[in-house]
Amino acid sequence: MKKILSTLLALAMLVSLTAFAEEAPTVYVSITTDTGALVMTYAPVPLTDADGDDALTICDALMAAHTAYHPDGAEAFLAEDTEWGKSMYRLWGVENGGSYGYCVNDASAMSLVDPVKAGDHIKAYAYTDLTNFSDTYSYFNAPVA
Repeated sequence: MKKILSTLLALAMLVSLTAFAEEAPTVYVSITTDTGALVMTYAPVPLTDADGDDALTICDALMAAHTAYHPDGAEAFLAEDTEWGKSMYRLWGVENGGSYGYCVNDASAMSLVDPVKAGDHIKAYAYTDLTNFSDTYSYFNAPVA
């Protein structure tokens, strides 16, 4: 009888622990390609430490967005460590020699490893003008739902 009671109590503890397990925070991601096409708009993305660096970053959000929404999954995104830090080499399947930009909550970010948190909006884009770099970034002051 004690074994059965012990087993039931252990099961109850496991169930209660999983009920209180922390849910992955959700960020929102928008991506624009090199043709100016907006391919993702405020798409909800559960954020996990996809690159294993013990931080939740822009890079993690973009990796998760590609995995969840691009037909080729994670293969459509590429970021690698370089002597200047983590650099993006592929965004939504576009490889353009590293000419990409990204913002968090409409503020220019310094690096792909900048931290992000639940509710943040990450916008990433491939430059369309690779000669004169005349691209501009603009945004509305309130998101459209």
